[in-house]
Amino acid sequence: MARLTYKDKQYESSTQAGIDKQFNITIDKVPSQADAYILTFLLEGQVKRTIHNVYVGDVFIAAGQSNMELNYADYYEQPDSFDSNVRDMFTKSDLPSFVDDDNIRFLVVDHKIGSSALPLKSFNSAQWLPANESNAKKLGYLPQLFAEQLRLHHPNIPIGIIQTAWGGTDIARHLRDGDIYANHIAPLDGYNVAGILWYQGENDAAEQEPALQYEANFSTLINQYREVLGDSDLPFLYVQLARYTGYAYTPIVRQAQFSVLHSAAVNTTRNLAMTVSMDTDKGTAKIIHPLGKEILAKRMADQWLAIEGQTTIPSGPQASSAEPVDGDASTVSVSFNTGTAHGLQALEPNRTLRATTSTLTSSTDLPLQGFEVAGIDGVFHTASAYIQGNTVRLHSDEVSAVSQVRYLWGGAPTSQSMLYNAQKLPASPFLIAVRNTPILYRNR
Repeated sequence: MARLTYKDKQYESSTQAGIDKQFNITIDKVPSQADAYILTFLLEGQVKRTIHNVYVGDVFIAAGQSNMELNYADYYEQPDSFDSNVRDMFTKSDLPSFVDDDNIRFLVVDHKIGSSALPLKSFNSAQWLPANESNAKKLGYLPQLFAEQLRLHHPNIPIGIIQTAWGGTDIARHLRDGDIYANHIAPLDGYNVAGILWYQGENDAAEQEPALQYEANFSTLINQYREVLGDSDLPFLYVQLARYTGYAYTPIVRQAQFSVLHSAAVNTTRNLAMTVSMDTDKGTAKIIHPLGKEILAKRMADQWLAIEGQTTIPSGPQASSAEPVDGDASTVSVSFNTGTAHGLQALEPNRTLRATTSTLTSSTDLPLQGFEVAGIDGVFHTASAYIQGNTVRLHSDEVSAVSQVRYLWGGAPTSQSMLYNAQKLPASPFLIAVRNTPILYRNR
């Protein structure tokens, strides 16, 4: 028998151990709270073990590569690492503040392979590590800031983060046949989690072949992670690649991440949410670890809260189709997925170090920028763009018959007038065909 106790409240459940003397036990209807429970194991009425400081709350897996793993101790604390990661783009004072909350706790998985057990960092091997003043610098900025946002909304629900992210890794290593999956995800088989946070793809954007394979691989990964964790529609929240000038195939990976939202290859797209990061870097697009993690955290937390509350997941405009206007092949109308295009507007992103979640955009008189169209030759030209209701109309005198449309296509587009909706969430970059015309990928 297992018994959870808090003051005069008790919650119990019983089970049978297997031949190997191992067992799983579920204690139902235990309320989350900020205070700790005591967990007692009993055999035939006799106490065999007592564990103190047991918390009941929501646990998330924070997976991917360095932009999920990014923390102060490994990336910024030492002068050499700070210089290599910052490249004079900002100072330490521009980094997000650390979380200081004992009800946010981490398990940080080490960069080790070859063990069937979950390999934890040495500083985290004894227990869940509280995200307090002395520990937060060792923990990923994005997951700790995400947890902080959830705690603001639900102060009585502790948050646990299992941080499996590993910097500098391609997606193949995170799939079922990969070594990171084998050592960081497989040991969690059947573990009950509230959701998965994912930020990865930079490595796959460096070469053409992995970039072109990314949509298939990412769809497979989502299915595999949900399967091993025993939840077919487990919330899966991910970040679309940020602006970065260093890799040639970043736009293709972004397109793959966008396409996965509605991909038939994903067993179910329910509870799948993408955070667009094209306006969050505070002008630091020249470095692979841009600022703005607190902005991403807020957007991801809003998505999780919507999933939890069974309301519409917040999203910027998601392009769905492009059609010629009134028989004029040189002018097309771009439509967007239902619920994402209410209140379309042009806003100017704040790409300064002073940008915050509340000062991220401002009104602008500039026309929409970042839209391009191409004919059957696949050569793109800048298009004039204007909003008409819940659609955007595009035209270019250089293209007599538009067959393709793209938006914010490039490593680090510099558009000063971007497309947003009424929620002030930005449209995802995209590439779509008009009337099912085949798409020609051209990185120019």
